[in-house]
Amino acid sequence: MGRIKTIVCGLLAYFLTTGSSGAVTLEVGKGHKFIKIKSALLAASSGDTVVVHAGFYREGTLVVDKPISLIGIDHPVVDGEKKVECLTIRSDSVLVQGFKVTRSGYASLDDPAGIKLLNSQGSVIRSNELEDNFFGIYLSHCRNCRIENNILSAYGVEEQL
Repeated sequence: MGRIKTIVCGLLAYFLTTGSSGAVTLEVGKGHKFIKIKSALLAASSGDTVVVHAGFYREGTLVVDKPISLIGIDHPVVDGEKKVECLTIRSDSVLVQGFKVTRSGYASLDDPAGIKLLNSQGSVIRSNELEDNFFGIYLSHCRNCRIENNILSAYGVEEQL
């Protein structure tokens, strides 16, 4: 119960600082309204929270294109299957917290990442585990973003495969 209380308090603080109101929570996982993260992201509106429960999610590249909170409970796994970028953020004021992001695609032209932020301002990437990604967390043209308390592991022995 303490973990959920901490997450809820963190979300409340986040929403107070971003000015979100009228937000709803969309839950993803077995036994919840949404089975796929992608479906919940499409249904979400600015200021909403998408809570993803434990499980394995292999859905291609997940794109966040609006200011939302994406919260993992018990480190759900977002798996790029060594084919795609796992999570792409294309919005300001996005919170990503509590995921295990693994096995992004590998390429030297588009730089796939576990989590990539593009032209984002004020986003927070917190308390995630990133493992075996081409780039763990990649920021391009971003301002005032916070990357904190993430764990990154890699297994590469060469720069190019």
